[in-house]
Amino acid sequence: MVGRPHGDTLDYCYKNLDVNEIGDIRTKMIRHLIQMRALEQFRLLNKYYMIAADASGVLVYNEKHCEHCLEKKHKNHTIYYHPVLELKLVTANGM
Repeated sequence: MVGRPHGDTLDYCYKNLDVNEIGDIRTKMIRHLIQMRALEQFRLLNKYYMIAADASGVLVYNEKHCEHCLEKKHKNHTIYYHPVLELKLVTANGM
């Protein structure tokens, strides 16, 4: 079993990174795995990589904090959010 970093360690690292760097790291990691051919065994029909798409509002606020916030009105309150579209590389072993 591979060890995972503690949440405090991740928090410390992320505080020192620019938001764009986080996306770059993820992209470079996926490219590296593909170049190493580490994901070949998980291809569908030995040809395709499977992906899952998820659209959600992961950044949710009680107050509007910028001009790009979308809003959703509930019975007693309004929430403000930023929608996110994420694509995940899916493997048979759940990675």
